[in-house]
Amino acid sequence: MRRLTRYVLSDLLKVFATSLTVLTAVVLVGVVVREAINQSLPPGPVVALVPYVLPEALRITIPVTLLLATTTVYGRMAGANELVAIKSLGISPTGLIWPTLVFALLVSFGAVWLNDLAVSWGRPGMQRVVVESVEEIAYAMLRTHKRYNAPGFSVIVRGVEGRRLIRPIVWIRHRDGVPAVTISAEEAQLQSDRRRGILTVAARNAKIETEGGSIARVPGVYRRDIALREASQAQVVP
Repeated sequence: MRRLTRYVLSDLLKVFATSLTVLTAVVLVGVVVREAINQSLPPGPVVALVPYVLPEALRITIPVTLLLATTTVYGRMAGANELVAIKSLGISPTGLIWPTLVFALLVSFGAVWLNDLAVSWGRPGMQRVVVESVEEIAYAMLRTHKRYNAPGFSVIVRGVEGRRLIRPIVWIRHRDGVPAVTISAEEAQLQSDRRRGILTVAARNAKIETEGGSIARVPGVYRRDIALREASQAQVVP
């Protein structure tokens, strides 16, 4: 009986491991590509997303893979008349079910942990990668579409030369009641500081208009800091 138990468990583990690897890879690629398209992510942040997406992918693929492995193993045994042979030896087929039940119980504990990990670590990590990549995302969208829009920060440009934004118009909308600001300039640059969590707009020969109607002209370089969370298109979990 122990030999039969090892036989069933060995087949189950082989099918489970192979199917889990393939299905997880497919789901992982799908989720990463979807986020890359939706957020216009460059290659660097796309790679950084992978470890955070993995728990989310596994919580989907593990139940499906376990069901697939179980039906494959027992279906093959039934098709090869192995169950009939076991009955003819006076061995109850019920004993072949226990290895799968024990394995499924152990996997379910891991699946519960992965569910918690995906929600508490995976999703915030994905959003943090997007937020910290605001500079790269903004430049990519400005080069292709000449505009970038986020809840607290929008930019329209005439063109992009390297890291220089030509004739930009920048709208900054704060969430804490501070009046909105519009900045027009000959040129500007964006620079993010992930450690401080800010995006700096450095505008040359700028005209600043506040929501109250006041206008000021600033020769030289005018710098304005924006929180990365306000400049990002992502909905950030605190």
